[in-house]
Amino acid sequence: MSIELKTNASAAGKPLKHFWNLCVGAGRANEGLRADWQEQLRLAVK
Repeated sequence: MSIELKTNASAAGKPLKHFWNLCVGAGRANEGLRADWQEQLRLAVK
């Protein structure tokens, strides 16, 4: 299996959308059940 990528170095560029800045994650489900973690998440959303 191979992948071929082609680019045009003279074309106008586009900003990179950092989609990973729009998500919050936890390592384990039990972290999401802790009251202090939920409060921190509420603060982050605000």
